[in-house]
Amino acid sequence: MLINTKFLLSAGAELKHYKSGEIIFHEGDKSRYFYQIIRGTVKLCSRNHHIKILHTVMNEGQSFRDLLI
Repeated sequence: MLINTKFLLSAGAELKHYKSGEIIFHEGDKSRYFYQIIRGTVKLCSRNHHIKILHTVMNEGQSFRDLLI
């Protein structure tokens, strides 16, 4: 469920744009943020040794915290 962007901004949220392929956070980082996808997709991945594991692909309207940490 998409939370109204105007409401989030009025509550102190920041609107941030990420480029394709840009890392939003790294595995092991401290949990500090809630993310809501306004446009595009986000891949939630982790690494096990030298293998990249794709856990899920999040789409517009979905939200997440740094769940893999």
